[in-house]
Amino acid sequence: MFDGWVTGEVRNASEFELAYSWQPGDWPANAKASEVHYLLKEDEAGTKVILKHTGFPDEEQMNSHRSGWADFFFTPMEDYIMVTEPQP
Repeated sequence: MFDGWVTGEVRNASEFELAYSWQPGDWPANAKASEVHYLLKEDEAGTKVILKHTGFPDEEQMNSHRSGWADFFFTPMEDYIMVTEPQP
């Protein structure tokens, strides 16, 4: 992913859940891959996406990824959904 910056393997894929390993190329060589889990749940407003990303090598990487998920995943996804939402 991200032009080879991140590698990983799918650990679980089902109708409502996706889990995979996440190993950025710039992490220390001895750092273990972290894990990303998405869970889709029905919600009054539609579908809720629950994201859990665990196993960071240090707090700095955890904080960097926290803002990265917002900047590079959830905000673009929200923009995409708003643009592609069927119009009445």
